[in-house]
Amino acid sequence: IKMKKNLNYVDFDIACNSSLELCKSVEKSEIISIFNSLGRVLYEDIICVKNLPSFDNSAMDGYAIKIEDAGKALKVVDTIFAGDKREFLKLNSAECYKIMTGAKVPEGIEAVVPVELCNEISENNVVIDSNIKKGSNIRLKGEEKKEGTILLKKGEKITSSHIAMLVSQGIMVVKVYRKIQIAIISSGNELKEPWE
Repeated sequence: IKMKKNLNYVDFDIACNSSLELCKSVEKSEIISIFNSLGRVLYEDIICVKNLPSFDNSAMDGYAIKIEDAGKALKVVDTIFAGDKREFLKLNSAECYKIMTGAKVPEGIEAVVPVELCNEISENNVVIDSNIKKGSNIRLKGEEKKEGTILLKKGEKITSSHIAMLVSQGIMVVKVYRKIQIAIISSGNELKEPWE
């Protein structure tokens, strides 16, 4: 469209304000999959729906013991793997479990001794170091986050660690701020198309 001569020009600020009045407002938020959320900004707080960790678990590969057995030669009665769902019996004196990182710690276990602090390790026996404290290498239920507390705060930028935490909570979608949309309008009779 060719511009006519002798047009009345509008002040730049008035033109901008008039343009803004014509703009249609949009929602400030949108709900997206957590798999598309990296780098996005949370629109609302996310509440912890289950304790992190959700059960007492081993922080190390090692041997699960009662404190009274520290410094002794112990019989290995079973191995506990991460994800095991079966129940384990209470340990008798001079008994222990071999346990893997992340495995659920059975009731009555008071410490996990890392493999590197054990001696004379065999398939059925192990000698435990005597300098072991109660609660060593056991991550307690809810130690990181308790159910009902704020897991992530409104305004936080989502990182890969946040996504992993959300997955562990079973949260698959999040409400985030919409991305800014920008339109560029070029005008003026000095402008040409690339092929012109």
